[in-house]
Amino acid sequence: MEAFGDNVGAETGLQIWRVENFKPVPVPKEFYGQFFVGDSYIVMDTIVEGEYKSMNIHFWLGKDSSQDEKGAAAALTAQLDELLGDIPIQHREVEKCESSKFLSYFPNGVQYLWGGVASGFNHVEDESKPRLLHVKGKKKIAATEVAVSWDSFNHGDIFILEHQSRIFQWNGRESNPFERIKACRLANKIAAAEKSGKVKVRIVDDVDEKDAIPEAMLEVLGDRPDNIAEASCDSVTPIELHRSPAVLFHVSNSSGAMNVTEKATAPLSQSSLESGDCFLIDAAAANKIFVWKGKDADAEERKKALQQAEEFITLKGYPASTAIEILPEGGESTYFKEYFSDWNHVEESPGLKYFNLRPPKLFCVSDAEGELRVEEILGSLEQTDLLPKEVCILDCFDKVFIWNGKDASEAEKASSEGFAKKFLETDPRGRSIETPILFENQEDESDDFKTYFPEWDNNCFVDPHQVLLEMAVQMKLLTQRQTIC
Repeated sequence: MEAFGDNVGAETGLQIWRVENFKPVPVPKEFYGQFFVGDSYIVMDTIVEGEYKSMNIHFWLGKDSSQDEKGAAAALTAQLDELLGDIPIQHREVEKCESSKFLSYFPNGVQYLWGGVASGFNHVEDESKPRLLHVKGKKKIAATEVAVSWDSFNHGDIFILEHQSRIFQWNGRESNPFERIKACRLANKIAAAEKSGKVKVRIVDDVDEKDAIPEAMLEVLGDRPDNIAEASCDSVTPIELHRSPAVLFHVSNSSGAMNVTEKATAPLSQSSLESGDCFLIDAAAANKIFVWKGKDADAEERKKALQQAEEFITLKGYPASTAIEILPEGGESTYFKEYFSDWNHVEESPGLKYFNLRPPKLFCVSDAEGELRVEEILGSLEQTDLLPKEVCILDCFDKVFIWNGKDASEAEKASSEGFAKKFLETDPRGRSIETPILFENQEDESDDFKTYFPEWDNNCFVDPHQVLLEMAVQMKLLTQRQTIC
């Protein structure tokens, strides 16, 4: 345990290490959520309650991280897994293609920053150097460092400018108020944690008046140009193009080369898994490959689980960003089990049995671009993901809710039930088409529906601007203004 510390995995909490010179170096908690694109990281989430324990280890790969660093992150993750008794579930995460579970650890969003260990970066910042973050995301925000220039701005998104003792949040005129709330949370997180509460956040509105831009902001960016780029649409891929049944393969390296043999198509049977072997589920329709390690499988083969998944992705021609999840027998995730119609829970590990509740999935149905699209909303569920102008589908596996925003178009409302049925028919896990579909209307939601969203607030839909103002005042980091966004 020495490389990761003696108490790793001993108590509930999130731990993050950055890979530096092939060793794990702890990241200070105030910088959790920051990822430098030239680096690789290891993120471990632990839940301990008495004798019960659940652990997930993610190794995150920045797009500019070297192959050596990426290899070290994978090797260190395997080492940590072995030190913890092969109990954790391992996940490979690729920059900007992270899993919903990974994103849920960072409710204020993630930051993708320039640089890395190889460039000599460390967390001691040069506060005289300004930094501009492009905050984007229709529902779950991510902040990407961009050039400190008006050329980086557009009317559709939000930008956070950090400079010395000031943080400015510039709200594009076409950004929606819920995005502004989430961007404000991120700005305040930066002010409170990363800047030790020594700086203030100021909201700047995207208006044409010359005096609307604070002088301190102009000192960094120069005079505002007459033309700023228009809003750009987020690219959303219709989900039906990506849904097909998952396939179970037996994996072997006994001949020196990977050999995969197709065994079955979802819904699968648990009896297809044999403790003496390793198996792979091709769930690329859900952008994921699972590798299941039988407890009696050859030790060398178990160690090659990640290599098997990566070789399989290459063999199939799938995107290199395809997520990988590696599971030990007896420590399977709930999502993995859902691919099996007859899973026997008697032998499941106590930790997972206690903690691993089935995570619901949220989708929004929108025709804002002139075409009906369905988009999955990643990360933990929040009420602010429910926009009045949209229809949302909450898939709880044993039931499906359809939530109608009061300002949603008639086309969106009319199509939602058809989309929900299509979810069931085309789910890679093999779902029953008899799964109940329940309807919910904005401001008349059932108690059952509300329980899936923490801290439900009936006033949330009334005035999101006021929600932002109250949040800012409560955090004591913003000055009250008549118009805050």
